[in-house]
Amino acid sequence: MSTSTERADLDADVKLAIELAAGENVAAAMYLRSLGQAARMLDDLEDGDAGPVDIGWLAHLLLVALPRNSFFAAHAAHLVPLHDVAINAWQDANAMDPDTHFIASEFWASWINEIVCVVAGLVGGYNHRRNVSPRIRTLLYPKWQREAAEPQSCSDEAQLNHSLQ
Repeated sequence: MSTSTERADLDADVKLAIELAAGENVAAAMYLRSLGQAARMLDDLEDGDAGPVDIGWLAHLLLVALPRNSFFAAHAAHLVPLHDVAINAWQDANAMDPDTHFIASEFWASWINEIVCVVAGLVGGYNHRRNVSPRIRTLLYPKWQREAAEPQSCSDEAQLNHSLQ
C-alpha cells in the first residue's frame, strides 16, 4: 500500500521513464500510460487498498484503448507474451508473499516495469535502449536509490572470495 505522496512521487518518475522510453513516439507513450494505469487499477482491485476502481474504465483500457493503440497493434507479437509474463509474476508475488517480505516478490510484482525497457528498444533500437535503460530502472524501482546508497559491510565478491579460500 502506498500513500498519496508516495504515489504522486512515483507518478512523476513513471512519467519521466515513459518519456525516456518512448521519445517522440506518441503511440508508444500512450501504450505505456494505458498499460500502467490498467496495472495499477488491477493491483488496487487485488489489494483493495485504494478505494473504488472504475471497472468500466478498466474494461475500456484493456478491451478498447490498448487494442486500438497503433504502437501496440504493430508490436503485439512482442508485447503480448510480456504481458503474460508480467501477469504471472504479479500473481505469484501476491500468492507466495502477500506481505512482500522478500526482495524477489517485490521484483515479481513490478515485472511490468520491464516492458518499458522493451518499448525503448522497439522505439529506438538497441543503442537507445542501452542509453535509457539504467535511468528508467532507477525511476521505476524507487528503492534502488536507497539500497545503492546504503553502506555495505562487505561486498558480495569479497564474501565469495573469502568463502572459496
